[in-house]
Amino acid sequence: METDQWKLPERVNLAETALLSRLKTILSTSDRRTERQAIEDALIGLTVLKGETAKIKSSESQPFGPN
Repeated sequence: METDQWKLPERVNLAETALLSRLKTILSTSDRRTERQAIEDALIGLTVLKGETAKIKSSESQPFGPN
């Protein structure tokens, strides 16, 4: 797990790119249903993580923190 908040967005984007690439590769294969579901679940998790990272960055850019 990445603990450096400044590296996290880049790591999330790299993971998302890798997952989407793999998903594209296996979409035409019907016997990969479990893997496809795991990738879709991981992408949802990354979306949540992106949102949380954006909130942290936003609150840090405010001079007096979040309201």
